[in-house]
Amino acid sequence: RGPSARYLYPALALAPVWCVYLLAWWLPWARHQHHGLMLLALAPLALAGGRRLERNLPHAQAAARAAWARPAYLCATLVAAVGTLLVAHVPTLLALALLYDALLLVVSAQLFRDPVWLYPGASLAAASLLVALNRAAVPAGRQGWWLIGLAALYLLGAGLLRRVERHPYAAALIALAFL
Repeated sequence: RGPSARYLYPALALAPVWCVYLLAWWLPWARHQHHGLMLLALAPLALAGGRRLERNLPHAQAAARAAWARPAYLCATLVAAVGTLLVAHVPTLLALALLYDALLLVVSAQLFRDPVWLYPGASLAAASLLVALNRAAVPAGRQGWWLIGLAALYLLGAGLLRRVERHPYAAALIALAFL
């Protein structure tokens, strides 16, 4: 049978907790937003670790490789979500964190070769734009124009993706542009 990946779940869940604990011990002046930024920085490391775990089992079946990588991917998603929540009380950091999360989801779409990740990624980019517009004190009646501009960018991106034969990825951008 071989070793089981089930022990990676608690190990990878405790790694970010220990990092936050060490940051609090090493920098006692650190606040919640600092912990959140550190957790956001750990998310791509967890994605890369999952990819490395998946590649280190080249002769195993696809299901076995995915079982070993799944804990790291889950850790990356949870770490990014908690990091975003910890910076939510600072609007500027929240806008940047949401944009960073959107970028992570776009990278995940390419990494997993699954366009489903583009749906939340494009949604988080729009949410980041709204937070930034509110922070810049843009009147509510004018924020819709900015969203229409973002939708136009999504449609341009979908057109480019269709040209390079990436139709499923283009469909996600078209759906979000009309939403």
